[in-house]
Amino acid sequence: MVSYAPKGGSVGKHYDEYDVFLVQGYGHRRWQVGKWCDASTEFKPKSIDPNF
Repeated sequence: MVSYAPKGGSVGKHYDEYDVFLVQGYGHRRWQVGKWCDASTEFKPKSIDPNF
């Protein structure tokens, strides 16, 4: 999978149910790694911006 984000863009906080290998090709970004998530992690449904 390839992901592209313009300056200021983001996919928001989330976790993946599979291993992820990241390579940043250009620019700079502040990456944050959170705590381990599993089946006991509180689920928060996605919200959609009504102005999108």
